[in-house]
Amino acid sequence: MCTKGVNAEQLKLMIAQANDSLALTRQWLEQIRHMAGHADLDETGAEIAQASALLNEARTRLEGAAAAAEGQPVDSEVQVELV
Repeated sequence: MCTKGVNAEQLKLMIAQANDSLALTRQWLEQIRHMAGHADLDETGAEIAQASALLNEARTRLEGAAAAAEGQPVDSEVQVELV
């Protein structure tokens, strides 16, 4: 079904695909963080952990976007900041 010229089902599918991609990237980062830990690269591991946290936040935002695309209420206190 199209809403304002956009296929809503396709939009939801694209959001889900982006979310899946971030999930895979987060898994890779977790493996890299463990490798850095084994090599005693604590600062590197900490930076990777921060990147993983940002991916978690991005995934949460995508889940909110998917819910909004389905017409469900979403937290309106969204803030965007350049990192």
